[in-house]
Amino acid sequence: MDELTVINYEPYEKLDFTYDWQISNNLLQDSKNMGVSSENALVVFESDDTLTDDLIDAEFDRGVKKADKQDYIIAACSGALCAALDVFWVKDISSMHDISALENARDWGSDKINEFVIMIAKIKADYNGDNLQEAIVKLEKKFPLASDKVTDEMGGGLQHHLRDFSHHPSIIGLIFSLLSQFTKKGYGTDVNGNFITPDLPDDAVIGENTIERIFYGTIVWALHLISDMAGSSNSPGKGTGIPGPFLSFFKELSALPIMQKLTGADEKGINEFSKQISKWFNGTYFRDEKHPKGVRFDLRAEIGVAREFSKQFIPIILNEVIVRSFYFIKYFSIELKNKNVKSLRDLKKLNPENFLPFKNRIVVRMCTVASGVFTTIDVSSAAAKAAFENRGDDEDSHFVVDFLLNINYPGIGRFVFACVADSKYVCEDVSKAYKAYQERRIEDKYKEGQGVQYFELSPVQAQILHSLKTQKALYDIKQTKDAEIIKKKYEWIDCWKKFIIKNSKYDEDYFIENEAELYSLISKELLDADSNWLYQALLELMVFVPYFPLSLEDKKKYKDLKYKAKYEEEVFCKKQSILNRESLKKLNKTYNGYIGDLKKQKEKVVGGVVATVVVTVLSGGLAWTFAPQIAVILAGETVAGLSGAALTSASLAAIGGGSLAAGGLGMAGGTAIITGGGALLAATGSGVATVSSSLLMTSKGYALRESAKLLTFCKCILIDEYGKYDVVQTVQESVENSLEEFQSNITRVKESNDIDDSEKKKLIKESKESIKYLKRCKSELKQLIS
Repeated sequence: MDELTVINYEPYEKLDFTYDWQISNNLLQDSKNMGVSSENALVVFESDDTLTDDLIDAEFDRGVKKADKQDYIIAACSGALCAALDVFWVKDISSMHDISALENARDWGSDKINEFVIMIAKIKADYNGDNLQEAIVKLEKKFPLASDKVTDEMGGGLQHHLRDFSHHPSIIGLIFSLLSQFTKKGYGTDVNGNFITPDLPDDAVIGENTIERIFYGTIVWALHLISDMAGSSNSPGKGTGIPGPFLSFFKELSALPIMQKLTGADEKGINEFSKQISKWFNGTYFRDEKHPKGVRFDLRAEIGVAREFSKQFIPIILNEVIVRSFYFIKYFSIELKNKNVKSLRDLKKLNPENFLPFKNRIVVRMCTVASGVFTTIDVSSAAAKAAFENRGDDEDSHFVVDFLLNINYPGIGRFVFACVADSKYVCEDVSKAYKAYQERRIEDKYKEGQGVQYFELSPVQAQILHSLKTQKALYDIKQTKDAEIIKKKYEWIDCWKKFIIKNSKYDEDYFIENEAELYSLISKELLDADSNWLYQALLELMVFVPYFPLSLEDKKKYKDLKYKAKYEEEVFCKKQSILNRESLKKLNKTYNGYIGDLKKQKEKVVGGVVATVVVTVLSGGLAWTFAPQIAVILAGETVAGLSGAALTSASLAAIGGGSLAAGGLGMAGGTAIITGGGALLAATGSGVATVSSSLLMTSKGYALRESAKLLTFCKCILIDEYGKYDVVQTVQESVENSLEEFQSNITRVKESNDIDDSEKKKLIKESKESIKYLKRCKSELKQLIS
């Protein structure tokens, strides 16, 4: 047997480890297969299954609040309700293909335009009467437009305002008005729809300098358009007005070469799209027996239709109010409960950011869902209505018009804005979903047939557990009176937290200090996941006793620190509604009972008498970095009396190897924590093992406690709560398969030349004790199954 490689390495960091660990079980390879490191460095193996996808390293805020199932349901119901309101109540627009309805809309728009023209004439043209015709004459005379001089080139008076782009009340119209001033040309289309630029005659009103040209092209242009809104002075209120922004846009679009090519021309060479727009403007499109002259779709008609469309905002606004009101009521209630508000004075405890329905992920997502459901139902209903109203009418179908007129455009706009606002969260969720898929791809390969997944806490749940442990220590400090002891306890907490933050790539605010916020996160997590994780958290919290030495050097420093509080009973069981004192009592009794069974003695074991050895799953190559310290802690008193490099060497030799490799479970997601004795499975399984099984052997106390936790988890959670006998069967088989491997590792220790005989005897004794506990654990598991 080749000699084991042992590295002299000075521990440079005091570790605080919690409860689970993962280091490779490929450690006990022959030294010829091991890499050789330089002085004061570790020999590291590379995992064959390292995932190189960049997305795996993406960082996400695991504590961020997200919409839960109730939020999604309310948002969807609100969208559906408001869509029904839009379909069955906002129905004026659905009848716009009815000429009478369009005529009524235009008449209303015409009245408003007439009043507006007279008002502007009084303000800008020194008009004092109330006659529309006189008001138009005053405005036309005072504010002439240069492009009026090319009316004939653009088809005459009937279509001139549509074909001349300078008469369009839009940004494009303003641009062409300014161009006319500076180029002395008109801009528009001929009768065939082709874009033309006729020269303006010498008597056209053109400014003599730049300032005047800008003035004529903007101010005079706008006031002249007002004079044309209500028709000409020859037929005021009824004659040809100007196109509205909607029709202007499509007329300008029709002049583009690509559009003319797409739409084609009739036998006379007139562009089909341009001809259709002209029919809308001159009224020949909206014409029937009751309206032989037709109804012009000019600015007056657009204003009237816009008034009807404005009714579409009502269900949109109502949808928004319902969603935001629900959010406010729900999360305000949660905030009141979390902050224990019982009087008006307590209201100052509230954090408005936790319940105001603005600028947060939950409200944004709810608005996206609500507006998405609304738009889906609305568009589907519009298509169904248009199809029903035009059934069997192939020759003179108005399907497209009816469909477009039935759509709630403000609803579409709100949905687009909601999607834009939610896009960053959607991208994050997609990335997280892909990341989770990659994690499952790697972890399922290792977990197959071992049931390890039942013992895992998600990163959020792990954060909760770490924070609960902090709260447990802080609760004990509150009940401590000695100032010097309080100072040392705070120091221990700080050291413990700093290690986890530094070496697990967490943010500085990883630990949730606010107790109300912590239990709020617990409540949310219970909505999103099964409650079995909370049983695991309580089990781990129960056996966690603060102030244990973070290294052998810390034994003297913290030896006078004692934990005397009852956090689980007095706080945890009251702050959440799933687990009560009976649950705690059952877990504690079962755990202590198994400790006695495994030791074959029935003396009462006080929870926390032996501080749980803390071991954390570290991803990204951190586990091997702290290998010597892990070895020291797990080797424990078997190497007592040694220090420095000698202690490290002996510890590494004690666990059967001189190098540790990172990888395996948890590497793909940051930190995946194995609880409830699940670390025992991760260490003793086949290819899944990421911690040398020898580590387990070198500390009989660790083997005893992990076995007791494993049995407690299997009985109280897997069997009593969920009836997962098949998983317990898998667990039992995993423990049974590991015993042979442990026996072979004892042989390695015996044959090692790096350990003196006295230490070998101690290590072998420890290892045999660990195996004894595993054998008894296997027997207890068989009894549970039967």
